[in-house]
Amino acid sequence: MKKRSPLVISLMSVSITMRILSIIAILIMFLSLFALVVQYLEDAESYRYVRVALGVEGSLREAVRENIPTKIGGNDMSRWFLIVGMFLVSGALSRLSDRSRDRAEYYKFKLNIDQWKDQMHLSDSAVILTPLNQKLEEIKNAKKKDREQLIKEFIETKKKLDEMGRDLAFLSIDVVDSTGMKQNEERAIVEHDFKEYKRYIERCLTAHGCLKSAWTPDGVMSCFNSVDAAVRAAREIVTGLDEFNRNVKSMAREFNIRCGVNSGFV
Repeated sequence: MKKRSPLVISLMSVSITMRILSIIAILIMFLSLFALVVQYLEDAESYRYVRVALGVEGSLREAVRENIPTKIGGNDMSRWFLIVGMFLVSGALSRLSDRSRDRAEYYKFKLNIDQWKDQMHLSDSAVILTPLNQKLEEIKNAKKKDREQLIKEFIETKKKLDEMGRDLAFLSIDVVDSTGMKQNEERAIVEHDFKEYKRYIERCLTAHGCLKSAWTPDGVMSCFNSVDAAVRAAREIVTGLDEFNRNVKSMAREFNIRCGVNSGFV
């Protein structure tokens, strides 16, 4: 289950709250406009809902008059103050809601990257994260009209990176005390034995589907599609080493090896 960041939840809560308050401000503005128009309608106040609406609007205008001066040239402008004020307040709350939502989206995608990075065991400086981090910064600073396209590109980029990885197994093999084996031996014999040893190991690896291998001077790291394939290769190498020591190598000491298998998402 994916984690839900408290910060993302808080920002989304702020966004929703600001959006609700913005709608309320718009409703108050329309209520004042309704009260402005209804006075020109005959017998409008004979309807109960009209009287209720006018009562609410009157209370709001009274609250405005109690807090700010509303008379201009001897005329009470509290209704226009209320209309214009609610229009401005609604716009400000709407912008704050959008900013909070955009910030929540940014942190949601950032959390998504952090979780993916931990799953893949990647460092903060991993090159594979560069395209995601670039898209994330673009989303952070994008204008509203560009944000939807950038989010789409972010999702597509992450999907491509997901498809690049897969579970693999790794077999590590090294010769025990390879340096000691070479002491007091002729150079030509050492070169011959270790060259034959390398050929023997590579034949076994290839026979079990090795995808790629990399050699240190006397050790090898090889990659397989599955743990079973890596274990089968290691088993064959170990069991066949006695014959190699009897019939192939010429040095005094025998080849002894260490094998280790690991697996993970790469």
